[in-house]
Amino acid sequence: MEDVKELKSVLERVEGRLIAAGKIYGAMNFAVWSSIMLLYYVIIGLLNPSWKFNLVYWPAGFMLAMLFTGKIWKSLKRLGRLTSSPF
Repeated sequence: MEDVKELKSVLERVEGRLIAAGKIYGAMNFAVWSSIMLLYYVIIGLLNPSWKFNLVYWPAGFMLAMLFTGKIWKSLKRLGRLTSSPF
């Protein structure tokens, strides 16, 4: 009976850590987008580029964000595979 309680305790801690890891990966995704927007506003404020700058910056920023987002979600997917139950 004590083994069952110990196992339950361990599983609850693992579950808590998995939930926390998922939230951390979500926060990293938000940080990437926030950084891209912050850099845009800094460049606009300091350099005052022409409207053509937007044609280059946003597609490049989107591709960079998708690259980081892909890496972040691959890590989350791998974490899910490692911890998933076969049942």
